Amino acid sequence: MAAVVIDTDDFVELLKAAQVTTFTGKDDPVMRCVYLDTTRTDADAGSEETLVAFSGDRSVWGQYSCPAEGDLESPLVIDIAANKWIISSVTAAKKNMQELEGKNA
Repeated sequence: MAAVVIDTDDFVELLKAAQVTTFTGKDDPVMRCVYLDTTRTDADAGSEETLVAFSGDRSVWGQYSCPAEGDLESPLVIDIAANKWIISSVTAAKKNMQELEGKNA
């Protein structure tokens, strides 16, 4: 499994601060993420992490389940191929935060 390790707490803080717009495969805006949290879902078939976000006006809730290894605690190991939007969101959030820090320096 090609995977990336994400510090869950850092990921949530980045998305909250940068308010990253996530995209579908066709680059259509899905929602403006202003908050994101994680929960663990346990079922007969196994466990998975669920990422929860809502739109900027808080009227639309979105939920995305992703295959993950380990506990809900950081770090969260996410399959890159199955979760490209998460990886691109983290990358964009880091870039936005770096730009904001540069302007405020």
